[in-house]
Amino acid sequence: MPELHELTAYEAAQRIRQRELSPVALVESLLQQIDRLEPKVEAWVTVDRSGALATAKQLEAEAQRGSTRGPLHGVPIGIKDIYWTAGIKTTCGS
Repeated sequence: MPELHELTAYEAAQRIRQRELSPVALVESLLQQIDRLEPKVEAWVTVDRSGALATAKQLEAEAQRGSTRGPLHGVPIGIKDIYWTAGIKTTCGS
């Protein structure tokens, strides 16, 4: 069985729907990968840890109630640094 950070978006979404995977556990696994790789890769301008975890907790509660927002409910995404996002530093790569 692959590590959580190795799952495709489809696999993660499927496991969340089937209640085999917690959105919080998935986010925590991905944050650990960012911590491990970011010093070499330098791919992230900003990582909103508290926001990611708070959103994951909210989405997990929704999923437990049987309410989902769509097919990728609970699967985290990264937003490219060219899009303005309220409360997040945007540099457009500069």
